[in-house]
Amino acid sequence: MEVITMESEVVKMFVERINRLENYLKNRTRIDMKLEDTMELSTRDVMAALGVSESTVYRWRKDNKIKYRLSPGGEARFLYVQLELAIKGGGIVIRGMDKNELLDRLCRFKEDVIINKLAQS
Repeated sequence: MEVITMESEVVKMFVERINRLENYLKNRTRIDMKLEDTMELSTRDVMAALGVSESTVYRWRKDNKIKYRLSPGGEARFLYVQLELAIKGGGIVIRGMDKNELLDRLCRFKEDVIINKLAQS
């Protein structure tokens, strides 16, 4: 039976992998927190993330169900955190979908953005 010591190659490789995983999680957490506070979605992003039509997003805007700002070019921009709050508060409702499914869809959109950012760095 072989004794594994702290100096063995297996332990060194294991420690290296743990360190890489730790760095990945730190980067992921940092990006995730920054995105939730600053990430803006376009109308098309909201449509893609939640699976709704442009007229639905426009109706939510018109009925003040979701907060938005207009970009200098006149396009609506929606903060991720505001969309999340609108779903949790019941402002955004889609027939046949509960809040959890809507939140999952929004979260998956954010996950895709994070994965793309990590892949670029």
